[in-house]
Amino acid sequence: MPRVVCRPGLYHQGCWGELSGETMFHSRARQGKGKWQPAGNFGGPMLSPHVEGKLLTFKLSFRPSGGEEKTMDYKMEMIGPDQAIFDYAEATATDMSARMTRKTK
Repeated sequence: MPRVVCRPGLYHQGCWGELSGETMFHSRARQGKGKWQPAGNFGGPMLSPHVEGKLLTFKLSFRPSGGEEKTMDYKMEMIGPDQAIFDYAEATATDMSARMTRKTK
């Protein structure tokens, strides 16, 4: 099963508080019990980003290799000053949410 690392970036622009951002997904996969290898990247600009309290929601449009363009809804909920839970906006119990921790250099 491939693993995906998400790298969201949210930006505040102008005096009217306009939001914009981008999200990149970096996937890794392995054959059997071999080493994890890069398996591709996808992502792009956040569409319709909206913040309400501790919850950021946005859409992301992407084109899987050889497929039609898709738009997915995502959410990111802050659970601490440097931690968030990232998932599909309409997540069910079977979806895989990801706990994210901000790392500083």
